[in-house]
Amino acid sequence: MSAGDRARARRLAFDAVHVIEVSAKTHARDAALKMLVAVGELNHAERLAVADGSSLLSTNELVKAVAATGDLDRAEAIIRRIRDLYHAARAWIELVTAMAHAGDPDRAESVARAMTDPGDRSEALAALGRVS
Repeated sequence: MSAGDRARARRLAFDAVHVIEVSAKTHARDAALKMLVAVGELNHAERLAVADGSSLLSTNELVKAVAATGDLDRAEAIIRRIRDLYHAARAWIELVTAMAHAGDPDRAESVARAMTDPGDRSEALAALGRVS
């Protein structure tokens, strides 16, 4: 193996370790977020979720938990701070469903129709239809 090949192999090994470390941190953050939601520590969970981003599952759990308290405005504010568009869209769909369950189908429909991506909008309207 040439010196250049060894240097490249070393760099790739360090890159692989970094990916594993980041993945482990994300997993640990998501586990902590789920625990905070489970024990009702929504303020702490919210700070953790929006600080660096979280997995789709843990973000949706937080939005559902906040919406379940009846604070739909706060759930909406959390979603607006989600940087990942896919995660945000999934959270909006969860919130639309929660709004309908909370007895506010007009607001739920308004939120669903405001979604800009046609696929996400369709999914949100379908979810709303399943609740109604």
